[in-house]
Amino acid sequence: MLGPGKDVAHFMRATRSIVSAAYVARRLARQALDVLRYGRGMLLSNGNALAARLARTALDLGIPVWLSSPARELVTTDGTVTGALVEQDGRPVQVRARRGVVLACGGFTHDDARRRALFPAMSSGNAYASPVPHESNGDGVRMAESQGGWVDASLAEPAAWVPVSLVPYADGTRRPFPHFIGRARPGVIAVNRRGERFVDESLSYHEFVRALAKNCDPADAAAFLVCDHRSIRRYGLGIAKPAPFPLAPYLRSGYLLRGDNLEALAAQAGIDPAQFATTVHAYNAEARHGRDPQFGKGSTHYGRYMGDAMHQPNPCIAPIEDPPFFAVKVVASDLGTFAGIKTDTKARVLRQSGGIVPGLYAIGNDMVSIMGGRYPGAGAVLGSAMTFGFIAGCHLAGREPAA
Repeated sequence: MLGPGKDVAHFMRATRSIVSAAYVARRLARQALDVLRYGRGMLLSNGNALAARLARTALDLGIPVWLSSPARELVTTDGTVTGALVEQDGRPVQVRARRGVVLACGGFTHDDARRRALFPAMSSGNAYASPVPHESNGDGVRMAESQGGWVDASLAEPAAWVPVSLVPYADGTRRPFPHFIGRARPGVIAVNRRGERFVDESLSYHEFVRALAKNCDPADAAAFLVCDHRSIRRYGLGIAKPAPFPLAPYLRSGYLLRGDNLEALAAQAGIDPAQFATTVHAYNAEARHGRDPQFGKGSTHYGRYMGDAMHQPNPCIAPIEDPPFFAVKVVASDLGTFAGIKTDTKARVLRQSGGIVPGLYAIGNDMVSIMGGRYPGAGAVLGSAMTFGFIAGCHLAGREPAA
């Protein structure tokens, strides 16, 4: 998840391509040297690289960055926001702002009450688990509301969705693993508890969860990714790695389910066995020819890119017929909230009663999605956050951003 797309492609082909094997060997050697020298890998890509560049700029400019210092409440003077009360090292510190305060607290993913109110279908039946940091607990939204701001939830979707599987750890916790890409691999399908496919598995993670919510039991909001022995040893499934890595730890923990035949796997997962067998046989009849007339898996450029380009004629399609069979349960989760504080074009917080809250701005996941709750692609939230962060900064500095 944290590597560039080029890395993912080479790692998936490492046992089938000399070029990829050499690439992976170089990457692992570099990683090992970095860990020995610095205590961690030093290659940054995607959003990590963006955050690191911004942090480097702040440090170079001498801007202090306070870690583990949550804002507790806003400070006002004559109705204008002039600072915030911040907890630092366990003690309250009042920070004064000459020009204004910008809320960028990451939305409300871990505000249980607000999440249940705004997306109940995604929150019922399972203990909610999200890869979003737990500090994204709605602090910014609550502080805006305390000054008359309001949350606009009239969107197509209140959050950016992602399916996750819950990985058991030795300490008794279960941590979410986001399924961004594996669903598009050949020989993988998704079924609900009725044993039915319900979606083109190669769709984006956001669209996959939208389909899951519509076609699965609202009290469960769960589905199963299913594959056969050939597929799991070539591509892995969820956090279970492909050959030569062992599957036994994931089978022992219950993360990975296994059956010698389709009916046995269905019994393990709590799936309707007769319908499940019918679904797989119908899928296989067309998959042997690289086709999926039911949902068109591998029919889009996006889907084919997320599949295996070395597998033909369809990078996303292969039959599920080589026992034993495997499954992993996935549930609905989110990558951040779209519903958020209503602002104007300068990122100033608006009062529900009309007008702005003087001195208060909101950006990122605290600000209501400018895309109306749609998710056009990875990085969409980062792009709007940077744009309105820049706009807010220019407005606070008394200058207009360049066109």
